[in-house]
Amino acid sequence: MATAISPGKTWEGSVGGAVGGVLTAVLSAGLWLPHVVLWQCVILGLCISCAAQLSDLGESMLKRYAGVKDSGRLIPGHGGILDRIDSMLFAAPTLVYALHVLMIVPSP
Repeated sequence: MATAISPGKTWEGSVGGAVGGVLTAVLSAGLWLPHVVLWQCVILGLCISCAAQLSDLGESMLKRYAGVKDSGRLIPGHGGILDRIDSMLFAAPTLVYALHVLMIVPSP
């Protein structure tokens, strides 16, 4: 997918992540946001999945630029703490923004 940035990423994994994100959004919204319609769940899942994948690639790009394999040594064998939360860096704000844009959650 982006071999210069992260050689382990594949298109199959990207599609699988998007499908998993949509399924998770549909199931989660059914439990916590029952007034949300199906098409909104699908859009929400796609937006969050894309943001998470872009965030992961962005973190990999920063590591390539810095010339390091792992972002820290706090969790040995796991690439560092940043590798554990990298997908959430873009996905969490995207979720909040998408919920407000889709008018699922009212503005304060």
